[in-house]
Amino acid sequence: MLVQSRGARVAKTLLWIGTIWLMGWIGMILHGAISWSNTLEGATSGAIQGAIVSPFLLIITLPAAFLGRLIGALRPLRKWRLGISLLFAALLPLWELGSALVDRVQPGRRFTKLTAVAFPKDAKMISCDFQGGGFADLTYSYVFTCPPGETERLIRELKLTKDRASPTSLGWTSGGAAMSGGRGPTEEVWSWATDYRGSPVRRGGPHYIELQTEETHTKVRLICGTI
Repeated sequence: MLVQSRGARVAKTLLWIGTIWLMGWIGMILHGAISWSNTLEGATSGAIQGAIVSPFLLIITLPAAFLGRLIGALRPLRKWRLGISLLFAALLPLWELGSALVDRVQPGRRFTKLTAVAFPKDAKMISCDFQGGGFADLTYSYVFTCPPGETERLIRELKLTKDRASPTSLGWTSGGAAMSGGRGPTEEVWSWATDYRGSPVRRGGPHYIELQTEETHTKVRLICGTI
């Protein structure tokens, strides 16, 4: 009986750890699905990366789960001990998912976090596309309108310089479809007058920044990412 009881405890503990690991993996799949514009591609990327990263995530989530078990051991909470431990383990994945949801609703927030330069507050978003992150190359693509002063501020704060290359050098066709993976405006085709390019404005920032605007500086196409 003692051997069986000990074996049952070991099996129960392994099941508990396996559940925490699975929660971390599922969290990464959901994070990819939310973060990418293409939900299926994002979920697939999250699943692949999660298979590699989720075991290491246990270094953070297991101590949190043990803390939850200690709290759940208190007499008034004992019947919820398992749930409390799993909730503590899920805090980090839930935080990441919450942040991804906010980024989805406020697309300019991603640009600000990546570049440390504020996205135009009065920008009217026409289209945006997000892909990559983690082990995958990251690309953020925006098409929007904003006051000319905001366009000029972006050029100045991002330290961009004029590029004499053709506007299609950014990988966009005249019809608005992005050859490089982003998506252009579907409502209309704009005539881009000027290209601006730049390298990282800070350590840990994007590897490239490319901006196109027309003569009035009110219409902007902006691409940034890591490679």
